[in-house]
Amino acid sequence: MPSIELRGDAAAAPAEGGSDASVSPTVLAAAKNMFSHMPLTDRFGFLLAQGSPVPKPSAVDVRHEKTRLRKWTKSYRRALLEPPHDVRVLSRRERKRLAWRVSKGVPEPLRGRVWAVVGGGLEQAAARAHLYRELLARSEEPGALPKGAGEQIDLDLKRTHPDHYMFSVGVHASGDGADGGGASSGGASSGGGESSWAHNQPEGVRLMRRLLRAYAVLDPEIGYCQAQNFVAGALLMYAAEEDAFWLFVSLMWACNTRHMYTPTLSLLSESMDQLATQLKRLSPKLAKHLEAHGLHPSLYAASWFLSVGFDGSLPFELSLRCLDLLFHERSLLPLFQVSIALLLRNRDALLATSDTGALMQATRALTARAVGDDVEGFVRYARKLKVKLPSEFS
Repeated sequence: MPSIELRGDAAAAPAEGGSDASVSPTVLAAAKNMFSHMPLTDRFGFLLAQGSPVPKPSAVDVRHEKTRLRKWTKSYRRALLEPPHDVRVLSRRERKRLAWRVSKGVPEPLRGRVWAVVGGGLEQAAARAHLYRELLARSEEPGALPKGAGEQIDLDLKRTHPDHYMFSVGVHASGDGADGGGASSGGASSGGGESSWAHNQPEGVRLMRRLLRAYAVLDPEIGYCQAQNFVAGALLMYAAEEDAFWLFVSLMWACNTRHMYTPTLSLLSESMDQLATQLKRLSPKLAKHLEAHGLHPSLYAASWFLSVGFDGSLPFELSLRCLDLLFHERSLLPLFQVSIALLLRNRDALLATSDTGALMQATRALTARAVGDDVEGFVRYARKLKVKLPSEFS
């Protein structure tokens, strides 16, 4: 699993109370040599431009993150980090506290594990051991994938997170990447053949191809839909290959997003209509203004739902916070709250724009004004919105 203290800027922060004096000079020299050849990234693994300053966390931020991590591991070790890996062992009060903590963001080093437990991915993996390897083998058989799925997956791979080191520079197939992506803990990477094209790609691209092809075999009604690639890629940043697959399955089924990707995009269409309805209820004036200019939510909000914003339409950290909530609540409510919050925080600027073209541009650039550098404050604002959804969205 990724650790905020081992990536990009945070890698420079020494452990609390730690010192280089306790490390063998040979080991230290080898480590420095290894890191000197690694590309510079931000704390999420995205490449920094040549010559860019590496953002360094403040001592206050480092202490805060360590304190959060300590509280999580102390409070939820029994439920999340050790068998039985089940939040049902927690008391009602502890589960309520867990919901509050998830709403404030899961600590980086724990994200993959927390998603797997609260979203049901770990339970599914245990119930269907070896299935992933079987799906991988089948996915390379001629005609195994729904028509056109394999070709579309291959087309989308190279344009998925191209500025993240896993998908651009490449991590070797040993599975030793800093983000924890790589060969599955279940050994799934030995199953199924791969084309020579895929074999020569960065490791993140290879893993994403395998995951998406396996899911297309598992769920032929859906097969593959564009935008799933961005979600799958993000999951691979936080979990080993097979674990990421089951996270993807739980997101599709347990978290009620699967029908977003049907050939008719039925749930997406219904969600956009519902978003328009909720906006009318919470801000009738803004809803009327956008409607008068023909700006239905489907024109600006679809990617927030389809890709959870991982296509770049939302800040990466905000998309992660959405996933925290989606996995925990198994409901689309967080996406509705975030979408409406983006609009409401831009309400005055949108209402002041009378040109349709300029208004369209404004709806595609909502995050800078609404979120800025304060993701925590934005999420807190979004979660307070009283959005009441019909049962089919939760």
